[in-house]
Amino acid sequence: NNMSHYKAFEHQHLGEIHRSLSAIQKDFDFDIKDPNVKFAVAKPFIHHKHHEIVNVLKNKSIKLIGHHYAHACGAYYTSGFNDNTLVVSYDGGDIGDDNWTELNISNYQKYNWFNNLNDNQSVTYIVKNGKLIEVGERLKHGSIANMWYLMCYIFGLTPLKDEGKIMGLAAQGKFDHKIHSILNFFVKNDMIKATCTIENKFKQLLHDLNPNDALDLKRNLAYNLQYITENTLLKHIKSLYDQYGPFDNICLAGGVFANVKLNQKINEYLSFKNIWVYPAMGDEGLSLGSAIAYGIELGEFTNRRIKNVFFGKRNSDDDIQKDINNFSSKFGKNIVEEKLDFDNVANYLVDGKVIGIFDGAAEYGPRALGSRSIVVEPTRLETHAYINKRLKRDEIMPFAPIIMEEHIEDICHVYKSKNTAEFMTLCYTVREEWVNKIPAVINFHDNTARPQVVNKDHHSLFHKILSKFNEKTNIPVLMNTSFNGHGEPIINSPNEALSHLSEGTVDLLIINNKIYKLVWKQKIIFLA
Repeated sequence: NNMSHYKAFEHQHLGEIHRSLSAIQKDFDFDIKDPNVKFAVAKPFIHHKHHEIVNVLKNKSIKLIGHHYAHACGAYYTSGFNDNTLVVSYDGGDIGDDNWTELNISNYQKYNWFNNLNDNQSVTYIVKNGKLIEVGERLKHGSIANMWYLMCYIFGLTPLKDEGKIMGLAAQGKFDHKIHSILNFFVKNDMIKATCTIENKFKQLLHDLNPNDALDLKRNLAYNLQYITENTLLKHIKSLYDQYGPFDNICLAGGVFANVKLNQKINEYLSFKNIWVYPAMGDEGLSLGSAIAYGIELGEFTNRRIKNVFFGKRNSDDDIQKDINNFSSKFGKNIVEEKLDFDNVANYLVDGKVIGIFDGAAEYGPRALGSRSIVVEPTRLETHAYINKRLKRDEIMPFAPIIMEEHIEDICHVYKSKNTAEFMTLCYTVREEWVNKIPAVINFHDNTARPQVVNKDHHSLFHKILSKFNEKTNIPVLMNTSFNGHGEPIINSPNEALSHLSEGTVDLLIINNKIYKLVWKQKIIFLA
């Protein structure tokens, strides 16, 4: 109803798209006005983003890619798997397919987006001759992904951000028949009707309870939501396997597969030889998925196993040096610069130092995988609380370990899918003899961890740090968390990384083959 507010909102988002396109042009050295540059966009939940893109690109034709098809292309064509593969996309829903495939000013104005909304949450594909073929019935009604979204509201958390906190709490709860029945009602009924019923019911229950009882209820809500999630998806995927399989492999995409405990169950309980979870499994992965889908259609892309996801923002050597010079001019002799020596890095870690890493291009997807990471030694139980305090966070989930690939099977019960674990997208159960050796990265309620398996060829920096730390401690493991403070996005510039050094978030900072630290000389005053 407030048109001026809408125009301000639209102007802000148009600015975001302009800035994004400018950054991409700078980083990848191309011109969006070049007629040879093609554009693909996935169908989203809401229409204004398409409107903005059309306005920014003016007369460019934009290839529209189905929402779930973009998820599926991102998953399958980055897996390196053969045709004997099942591909499942599952999330909160999509915009339905239509009879036209390109977006421009004329057809945008004719299109009624809201009449094309539907509640398809899951789409399944099999692979024939390298192409994805949709099969099976689509899951409809109340989406499990939307149930997690709603539960964040009930818990007083932030949806699309804090679902992992609820998953981490699930291991502390227990089965409750009444809660299970109510959550099942959501999954099996109309989403809007079920949402109002459940939100009001649980919010009132939590409001009426004392803090201890409310925490117990939250634990049981989390447990039963995780229980329903695992059972529903395991049954669904097994039925697809039985109907269309057998298959050697499965590829997974869509926001629900951010749930690493669910992925662990799929990996261990079903008959696939390998699973691949698209590293950018949520809607942030639609951009690459769309580009891949269009590239496949044009014959310009083929299935390949990706070795890393460092596809994000880059910083030139000049930009990095400029930020360092500005920082040095401010802190003068207090900033110490050292050559990156991995033996020294290991010594710092053994001494309990918190090290921030800003290296190369940023990670694509929701996990910090070594370009924008904070690493700490993992052998002290109190490290979890200590890092939360340093970063001003309140994480319930255990922090994740990075583990040398050569030692992952010694530390965890790893049956398969190590490639997927390179991107921190599933859990493994930790072997009993290692649980008390690396307590900072263990969920003690079920003895699981969400590791990043570090391959020396795919991530040489992490591997060299781990290798030296292992030489000194016989622990080929470190704790890894994203490089950001509470409520902040992950850092995206050398200046932001250096700011965390000056604020004491990290003790040391690695930037492109250099180590930086601040040393403050204290005056000692003797009183007679």
